[in-house]
Amino acid sequence: MTTYPPFDSLRARLREARAQGCLITPPDIATPRFHAVAESVLGPMLRHAAHVLWLEGVPASVVVGLDADPSHLALRLDDRGVAVYFWTSTDPDRLLWALHSGDGYGENQALPYDFLSPARFASLLEQVMVSLLGLPEVRAEFAPRTHGPSAASEGTSQQQVAA
Repeated sequence: MTTYPPFDSLRARLREARAQGCLITPPDIATPRFHAVAESVLGPMLRHAAHVLWLEGVPASVVVGLDADPSHLALRLDDRGVAVYFWTSTDPDRLLWALHSGDGYGENQALPYDFLSPARFASLLEQVMVSLLGLPEVRAEFAPRTHGPSAASEGTSQQQVAA
């Protein structure tokens, strides 16, 4: 994985200039912008989500249609016949997304490019997958840990060592 500074100051200045009307995104870059974001953020994140789903026994695949009209990417739950699609918009500052099933597309949602930090996009994608799979809330024993044993098991180990 490539590491590089996040350019937070540059992003903040560009967003402030856009909010003040000093910088306007040209409409003709809507599709090239989507392609750039698809290759750098959306595609890798969707592939990683499909990988995680497969590791947990849920068949999933990524659909890439960057040469299609409109350009799109999707994460599909293969055995459920449902997918979340992302595609280019005529608004150069937003992309569109919607759920797709055998009944067609659900309501289109606009997603500002400003929202697409990897952490925010991963959170959105995770929420959509949890909803599509109808998953329950995570119980404490299955909650993700950052590193090392849980606090409960550390307490038990210390008590056992002291005895």
